[in-house]
Amino acid sequence: MRLPLDIEITLNGQSKTIQEGTTILDVLKGLELLPERVAVEYNLQILKKDQWSLARLREGDRLEIVQFVGGGS
Repeated sequence: MRLPLDIEITLNGQSKTIQEGTTILDVLKGLELLPERVAVEYNLQILKKDQWSLARLREGDRLEIVQFVGGGS
């Protein structure tokens, strides 16, 4: 049985090391972000929420995560 490898991705412009096979949903959970309050750009494309648990990250992938913040006057 092969152990997962550490890979490097870019998350919001910063280099981050994660385990191979990590999903976007795993990343959101690790960052303690509520999925209903974020949008995700995956390799320059907006990814629909139903794809977050299916998209397994690979070496060199780029994620941009935008969190929606409520408020106002």
